[in-house]
Amino acid sequence: MGERIASVAAIKLELEPVYLRISQASYVYGISRTRLFALIAEGKIKSRYLIQPGNSRGIRLLEEKSLRQYVESFDSEGRRTRKEVEV
Repeated sequence: MGERIASVAAIKLELEPVYLRISQASYVYGISRTRLFALIAEGKIKSRYLIQPGNSRGIRLLEEKSLRQYVESFDSEGRRTRKEVEV
């Protein structure tokens, strides 16, 4: 049984996440939560908001691909190398 759990864990680690929570994206990319919410509002990164009917709060998920494209649109000096990022 322990081997099966280890193999499932190994498979999960090999998968690239499609969506990240705000806290995960902040940790992985080093971008503050405030800045991430601003980028969402500006339409520079894609996100989804999941909320169950009857709940007052939900979960904000960021599309990892659009976040990566935004980060890659800067050069090593911090200058934008692309005017618009496809979102």
